[in-house]
Amino acid sequence: MSLIVGETRAATNNYTLSAGESRDIQFRYRANETGEYPVSVGQTSAGTLTVGESDGLIPWGILRAIFLFIFLPVAIIYGILKALAIYYGY
Repeated sequence: MSLIVGETRAATNNYTLSAGESRDIQFRYRANETGEYPVSVGQTSAGTLTVGESDGLIPWGILRAIFLFIFLPVAIIYGILKALAIYYGY
């Protein structure tokens, strides 16, 4: 059986089944470009693969949380303490 994504043969696996036998088959495929691609297994259509934008290697959500909940409060507290130290002459 072949997995075909768009116009590309993405993977091929060989299986032998008896008459009336069924089996789950898994393929792995890594898309290189965004877009929508028709998918078929052998001669049977298996739907459409939609590939969206990747966030890349930097976990922006985690970095944003660290900034908002750790760095920003520490910077504000430091600013307040520094202002008090200057006010009291330390």
